[in-house]
Amino acid sequence: MAATCGLPIQLWSEGSFRNIVGLWGMYLRVDAATEEPTSFERERILIEIFVRGRIDEVVEVASLGIVFSIVV
Repeated sequence: MAATCGLPIQLWSEGSFRNIVGLWGMYLRVDAATEEPTSFERERILIEIFVRGRIDEVVEVASLGIVFSIVV
């Protein structure tokens, strides 16, 4: 499998974000600026976390044989 950094825009969906966030907590909503994006560099979402402290991890998401690394 090839690896790349970031999640391509085609995989940006509420379902994808809920799955990723589910590792640490619960998805609440997207940031207001994200609903009307002027740039597709990042997605900001509001989550309620079940852990204490800052989340500083890299998550790998696979799609069609490609692994995408996402910095959280």
